[in-house]
Amino acid sequence: MSAQNNQQARPYIYELDLMRPVTAVTVVAVHVLAFTQFLNHTQAGVQVQNGLITSVHFTRDVFMFITALALTYVYFGRPFSGKRFWAKRSIGVLLPYCIWSIAYTWVNTSQHSPGAFAKLVVFNILTGSASYQLYYILLTIQLYLVLPLFLLFLKHIKQHPWRALSISFALQVLLMYLDYRYLQQGSLASSGVWQIVAVSQGSFLLTYQFYFILGGLAAMYLQQARAFVLRHGKWIVGGFVLALAAVWVHFLLQVDVYHESFGYATSVLQPIMTFYSPTVIVLLGFLACRWAIQTNQLGTNPSRQRRSVAASATHSGGMQGKG
Repeated sequence: MSAQNNQQARPYIYELDLMRPVTAVTVVAVHVLAFTQFLNHTQAGVQVQNGLITSVHFTRDVFMFITALALTYVYFGRPFSGKRFWAKRSIGVLLPYCIWSIAYTWVNTSQHSPGAFAKLVVFNILTGSASYQLYYILLTIQLYLVLPLFLLFLKHIKQHPWRALSISFALQVLLMYLDYRYLQQGSLASSGVWQIVAVSQGSFLLTYQFYFILGGLAAMYLQQARAFVLRHGKWIVGGFVLALAAVWVHFLLQVDVYHESFGYATSVLQPIMTFYSPTVIVLLGFLACRWAIQTNQLGTNPSRQRRSVAASATHSGGMQGKG
């Protein structure tokens, strides 16, 4: 009861009310752009549309950031009951995930012999392969499983946030380079265990480690983060514009100079996105902070001044999408 009262006393993060729906709408934009390419009949039109797809491929990274921020904000530095935490999410998250995985496996496969079907269901549940949008639920479940270790890790790096974030960012760039160079474009994915890695890389927790750490640190230093983005708004907007231009130039080089396929050039898991997605996260944070200040000043949220984000952590990340 004491822990519950402490959670209820923690102020609500108004900024998430804007960041979630904006990111969710962008997920819709990704799929609209991707599934209407047949309407273009010119090479230039196809390039423009794929360039736009690349520029909105930040959504999954933003959702990972939001998920870690919400969970850390609620549970860091407080008594953690793993039994109660996992029991609640087993019913609210794991069970529906398994049910939908079974349903999608049944619909999407012609192999209905009991033995083969059971093996395929187990594989799909473990890898999130039953349907493309389930990868996010699997990632959330993975974070739930390691949350105590994640909180302990944040406790150890709390005194050195910039050093930890810099190391994490460097590892993220290196991981994306190796993945993009040798797994997505090379022949490595056709051999042995690397085939499984290639299939499940998008739904593996460590693939997005930088965004989880970024979200965790943002939750621990929430007041400082708010002050930072509000103080450097012009620089944040300018940095985003430069990053967006860099993404489009990089895309044109890939397609027109290096003659890479649109599939590779628009990949979510490529090094350029590690530089681009954080600028989008910071931009959304800046806009959300400005919006939260205005709504508070206008008195549109007086009844929620002391709302807990426990519900936000339970449903952390919000909508799912391929992103």
